[in-house]
Amino acid sequence: GKEVAARYLHHYGERSNLPFEGINLSAIQDTLLESTLFGHKKGAFTGAMKDVEGIFHQANNGVLLLDEIGDINPAIQIKLLRFLETKMIRPVGAEKDIKLDVQIVAATHKNLAEEVLKGNFREDLYQRLKAMVIEIPPLRERTEDILLILSHYLKGPVEEWITPDAIRLLMDYHWVGNIRELKNTVNYMLLRKKILGKDIIDEKCLPNEIINATPVSLGRISQGSTLLTATTGSIDEEHAILDLKKIEAALIKWNKVKKDVAIDLGLENTDNLRYKIKKYYTKHPHLFESFPVVSKSYRRIVR
Repeated sequence: GKEVAARYLHHYGERSNLPFEGINLSAIQDTLLESTLFGHKKGAFTGAMKDVEGIFHQANNGVLLLDEIGDINPAIQIKLLRFLETKMIRPVGAEKDIKLDVQIVAATHKNLAEEVLKGNFREDLYQRLKAMVIEIPPLRERTEDILLILSHYLKGPVEEWITPDAIRLLMDYHWVGNIRELKNTVNYMLLRKKILGKDIIDEKCLPNEIINATPVSLGRISQGSTLLTATTGSIDEEHAILDLKKIEAALIKWNKVKKDVAIDLGLENTDNLRYKIKKYYTKHPHLFESFPVVSKSYRRIVR
């Protein structure tokens, strides 16, 4: 979920044609983390047989996702803060700094404000990172993303792969395992579709836990994440993207019945829905390439 969101920011940002790199900081041993991030010079430590560039070099001019930033040690926090202040890094064993242009996007499942109060995370680094903060709720709280993710894994429009009744069951499920569970479910549905000889995925292709799911039986609650970036984009455009995602999902969920879509979105009538589409198309026509169902449903507006 965090990487998908970070890639989304990259895709719609000013650096969309430039590198995107990501690293899970909690998966790297402390002794290797500095070298992994900033690189090292030959002979810097035992086994350093040649100069090696770090992931900051690989992301130069582009975007770098630092996942689980709340887990890094104080020494790395200082070096990251220095980069954000000066745009300079120093590989392990080097005598000179190197200037790089990297947009940092950080992600964490921890509450960094609380970590600052506990003394586990530097307040000055936190202030640098939180220029723009995006809270990513667990998948069960952002149903509009479910169809976009399904479309990604199915490599096509959801309504061409899954029946409306099956779509509603998938939308109503709580996805305790978040995107990983959704991806596994797609693989299961495709296998069942093949075994049953179906032309399209219907309810019989769904796992039993989705068919029989009720709020009482869900048990564990999945956890959300936070995405932070030191750069700010167009707030108006970000709002349009989020709103269009919801409209796209609702159109698919209700089989393009606009009256039902308007009710689902909390709008008084279909005229209000049409007004939203027209407003967004007037201001941000380039966004509609990513929302084909909205575009097809409002052909008179989106041309």
